[in-house]
Amino acid sequence: MLRNESLEAVVLRPTSAGGETAAKEDQHLWRGYQAFTYPTVSRDGKTVALVENLYGYARTLALASPGQKLRRLRGEPKRRLSEPRVSPGGKAIARIDRPCKECANELAVLSLPDGKERYRLRKGEYARLETFRWAGDERLLALFSEPLDPEGDPDDAPPPMTLWSIDVATGQKASIVEAQGKTVLTAPVATPDGAFVAISRYHDAMIAVVDVGQGALKQYPVAGKATSLVISPDGRFVAYELRPKQKRGKELGLLDTKTGKATALTATSYSERFPAFGPQGKRLYFEMRADDPVFVGRRELIRIASMAV
Repeated sequence: MLRNESLEAVVLRPTSAGGETAAKEDQHLWRGYQAFTYPTVSRDGKTVALVENLYGYARTLALASPGQKLRRLRGEPKRRLSEPRVSPGGKAIARIDRPCKECANELAVLSLPDGKERYRLRKGEYARLETFRWAGDERLLALFSEPLDPEGDPDDAPPPMTLWSIDVATGQKASIVEAQGKTVLTAPVATPDGAFVAISRYHDAMIAVVDVGQGALKQYPVAGKATSLVISPDGRFVAYELRPKQKRGKELGLLDTKTGKATALTATSYSERFPAFGPQGKRLYFEMRADDPVFVGRRELIRIASMAV
């Protein structure tokens, strides 16, 4: 039996221009029982948002910044908070907020630094909510289907899943990509300024990229079902996860939207996942996982790696 009493931690690790660890020491921004789901950070690295899970009895939305005291914005003994995401400029936080354990997800946005609620997507405005991402500081991408018509025929097909752009100031929504037929849309992502949007057509082994200003949509084939999409700041490259048939874990791929070429980035004994572009878009950071050779199937070895793009 292996016993581990260490607290979880959120750590800021400086890197040099080449991607190697710099001489500066790690900065521990938070330690606690559990950071529920993954924390996120603003583009400048100055604001980290996380949800503290207080032994399952309450969840607290907290902000951590280098050199500053942890700030707890909101503690909820009954509501279920998860998936906190900071806007690119650090001006707001969006997160999933369920009124109760059995209730449906709601999408809510708080402004920073005052913590006031700016926007909320409630259950009556959608039939099924999948996921969300920021597209600039004032817009959200949200993947959901519209609510059923209460006066419609119950045998009618349900509304298709659609990727929406939502203005968090006005609540106005605009459709960006709509699923057709049996297409499954997943993993939407946008450049920090919201100029380019990418989304996976999962079962079609395609990635759709939208030039929002031009209103142009292009679709690119990839070598499998793509998930966990990320897009470079200029919109040229899209990195993603793939699950090869001959491997239990995942590998990373890269789509060049200028040439339309999709390339395999990794082919190792590790499982690579959660890619993320650096601020300049020149390096790709990701997580590598492998079975611990001593505790096979019970514990994993995890590393953070990076590579030039």
